Amino acid sequence: MSKTWLKSAKVFSNIFSPHHLCLIMVLLWAICGVMPLPYFAFLRWVPIVQLIILIVLTIVYPVVSIHLYRRMNRWPATALCKRENRYMPYLLTLLSYITCQILFHFLYAPFPLLVLLNIAVITIFLCYIINFLWKISAYMAGCGAFVGVIFAIGFSGLANGVNMLWLICLSLLISGALGTIRLIFHVHSLAQVLIGFLVGLISSWLGLLTIACYLL
Repeated sequence: MSKTWLKSAKVFSNIFSPHHLCLIMVLLWAICGVMPLPYFAFLRWVPIVQLIILIVLTIVYPVVSIHLYRRMNRWPATALCKRENRYMPYLLTLLSYITCQILFHFLYAPFPLLVLLNIAVITIFLCYIINFLWKISAYMAGCGAFVGVIFAIGFSGLANGVNMLWLICLSLLISGALGTIRLIFHVHSLAQVLIGFLVGLISSWLGLLTIACYLL
């Protein structure tokens, strides 16, 4: 296997890291017209503040805190592949996303964004609980939630005339590529990849269901 292919695979994995999926989904929702950008709540600076908070609390803080946690324990990067070393990273990420969700409630964030964070929190929580018994792929859990949300938008009629078929196909293609990369790198077994994707898919529907029950 060539070094160029390995580097490309790592770059691809980093782009579609679970920490980046919230931001990617916000951009997709803007394209589909589900959450128009710029979104003006009551002041022009609100969308900018929300975007900064989203990036800090869903990307910067989890990544930096997990890196510092690993350095404090003097672990190599591969140490987080072990199930027993993943509890704190999951917990740090979960607390960060919950904090983001609470702040967005006070900042009158767009409702679709609150739904997205609700799904993310449920996904991370389920991964954290399952990790006590078995290791699953967090990458694929994120992909499952990603695919589930896109399917939900497509079938709910919220896409405002946008053809969602290409987005559904693209999300499935990205998920398949990520799952293949995790298998090639021997980070996860096939069962861990498939169950991770299923957990994310279920989380997306649970998140949407809880919001629907709240609105009724």
